[in-house]
Amino acid sequence: RRSIDEKKVRWMYTATICWCCGCRDRELWCPEESTDEGTDHYYKNYSTLRALEAGQDVREMSRLELTYQDGDVLSVGMVCKTEEHNAYFKNVAASLSSKI
Repeated sequence: RRSIDEKKVRWMYTATICWCCGCRDRELWCPEESTDEGTDHYYKNYSTLRALEAGQDVREMSRLELTYQDGDVLSVGMVCKTEEHNAYFKNVAASLSSKI
């Protein structure tokens, strides 16, 4: 059994709602030492940032997806009905992105 801290991340995708304008805010994070590899892997599987959530109702929902070098995936969806929920999600995403 391994901790997620010990695993190498290929890419991390985050999506949430911007409370200023109501638009969907999507980001793709990749490790500095393998940015091209992570980006290429993401776009090989999904044509756009929007494609990962295709067919889903994303209103009032935030999503985080981590793909590791060994093929494991961590997928987290959180209901974000308030600005406070959204801030909590962003803190979770920031803490995970700091480990990339």
